[in-house]
Amino acid sequence: MTNSENGKNLLRLLGGVPAGNDDGIGANSQIFEYTENGKTTRILIDFGLKLPSQDIMEKHPEFSGIVPDFRQFFPGKNGEPAEFPLDLIAVTHAHADHLDGLIYMTLYAQANKFKMPKIMGSQYTKNTLYGLLKQNNLPKGEYPEFDVVEPCKCKKYGDVNITEKTLPVSHPVPGAYAYIIETPTGGIYHKGDNRMSLSNIGVGGNNQMTIGMLRKSKITHYTVDSTSSGNEMTAEMENITIETEVNETKSFIRENKGRGIFVPVISRSIENYLPTLIAAKEEGKKVFIDGYQARWAFENWQNDNTIYYMENGELRSTSSKNMKSLRDKGIKIYAAEDFKETVWDFDNITHSNAKNYNKSVGVKDQLVIISGALGEQSRDKRSGAVRIAEETHQYFFDGKDKAWLYSQRLIEQLGADKVIELMRKNCRSGANIGVNFLSEPVLRKKGAYDILKVARILKLQLSGHSTKEGTREDGNIIASNTKNFKDYQKEGLRLQALAVHGNEEQRENSVRALADDKRIECHNFCNGDVIELAPGVSKLVEHIDIADQKFLGIINEPESGEIVFKSLDGVYEEKLSGEDLVLPKLSGVRGRIFVNTNEKELNRAKALEEEGGKGSMNKWVIKSGKNAGKTKKLPMSNEERRRKIEEKIAKKSERMEKNKNRKDARRQKQRGYSGFEM
Repeated sequence: MTNSENGKNLLRLLGGVPAGNDDGIGANSQIFEYTENGKTTRILIDFGLKLPSQDIMEKHPEFSGIVPDFRQFFPGKNGEPAEFPLDLIAVTHAHADHLDGLIYMTLYAQANKFKMPKIMGSQYTKNTLYGLLKQNNLPKGEYPEFDVVEPCKCKKYGDVNITEKTLPVSHPVPGAYAYIIETPTGGIYHKGDNRMSLSNIGVGGNNQMTIGMLRKSKITHYTVDSTSSGNEMTAEMENITIETEVNETKSFIRENKGRGIFVPVISRSIENYLPTLIAAKEEGKKVFIDGYQARWAFENWQNDNTIYYMENGELRSTSSKNMKSLRDKGIKIYAAEDFKETVWDFDNITHSNAKNYNKSVGVKDQLVIISGALGEQSRDKRSGAVRIAEETHQYFFDGKDKAWLYSQRLIEQLGADKVIELMRKNCRSGANIGVNFLSEPVLRKKGAYDILKVARILKLQLSGHSTKEGTREDGNIIASNTKNFKDYQKEGLRLQALAVHGNEEQRENSVRALADDKRIECHNFCNGDVIELAPGVSKLVEHIDIADQKFLGIINEPESGEIVFKSLDGVYEEKLSGEDLVLPKLSGVRGRIFVNTNEKELNRAKALEEEGGKGSMNKWVIKSGKNAGKTKKLPMSNEERRRKIEEKIAKKSERMEKNKNRKDARRQKQRGYSGFEM
């Protein structure tokens, strides 16, 4: 494949970690541009939130996230053309650091009557995005157009010569894809967070379908996920499969018999807590799933056709249409229906009832999957694990009759300090603790020897990211199978690898990992770089200084329901010339319902009473907006709300019990067994 004067490929790196900074992960995004005969086609690959590190949260506690400034994709206030108009958005997978920026981009477009570009991805990714937009009360008719694509398919977009190919990859979330974008002057294989041959989760990239697609594709460049590229693959790590994790979890459950068990998870990914579900099923435990997103992930699986199966100790996923052939081979499979007797309120998971669960199962036999693997505790959103440790959860409590299984590894730059703080609260309450063995080095580095002294170290799941050895094997698979590689060798060209994930040190680890492969040249580019892609060439054509990079800090106002965006530079300092961007609250009831012991409403009621007498306890005057001057009924206090909820729960339970008794009596009469139970 030779270069042509008729077309040019560029890759613009957005989001991620700014040059040299070690401030958390997320906001992953790149723009691929192809210019032909004066016309440019742009494909945005992912648009995620930055999950703020401990340092950023101390500096900006009001931020729930940071996102690249999406205003550059739309026309300006006075009709100025967009700086980078988009033709398509391709999403690799449904994790927050790759997807959730699209929520705010869509809300911004809706508020300003702009048309969102078409989005492509898997069915699971579509379901996730639409579910998140529903939580924000966006009318269904205003959801962006979404093109659901199947793995190993080709599509041409626009009226230029550009083709996008979809490949299934391994990552702990359903429907994870990589993309090959081909033009007449090159081709880039964007792997997202993919692990190929070394993954224990997902379909994997080292399979017949993916290899077949590589052999049909002309690839000049590919991206490298550098997040875990510094990790050597030790023999111990190689031996830890999902089957190992299931067995370790079962062992932890047995050791803590007579204790309620809490398992904090990254709740959107069903794979993150599927090993716990499998272990609970095999141990005969009844599981309660607590938290909107964790429940939503399970409900999404119930409505999806994905099944998981265990092969050589590894967890794989495929379509339910392959279920029979797998069963015929004697392979253990897992569909959502297999957990009907394991998950509490299986048929009503979104509204599962914790009070009834506690009453039925008993405090000492609890096994609760709960949000909080990253210790989330912003001013308007606190994870279930945090609320339990702080004793502000309505139904679950910490104590000496409890155990905590921290199965996700601690990420030093993302929530590690907050999770360690949770662990210490668990220890003070007398609870037992189990932690992932990959968290042990972080605990030692942080001086958390008090936790290590009492914690049980377990061989639990690996990251969904590629290790140093995995980076080498991925490069070997791509270089060995790319259609044009023989032509490359004849021309003395090398396959170009672009380390675009992670901080500067992690990207440099990718360069070192691939240094011995003479077929590949790996480059350490960073956020703000614009790279020209040509065969055998990765040319830096522009670098935007950190202070000139554009971000928005997101503030969710809990009282007004508004979303406020603060204009930031690349080191997250407020831009003096930047104006706050405010999106008004959309009407309707929020999809996510929080019931907690927050005293804001009660304190507000007391303040109003002191200010205006008893009459003001029933209403207050709206001071601004289109309803200024009108009165609004004061919300219930937390005590009143809890009492009403408990009354509603009791009535529902009574109604369900009556319905069950009627059905049982009818069945017994039909079977001729009236008068006694079978």
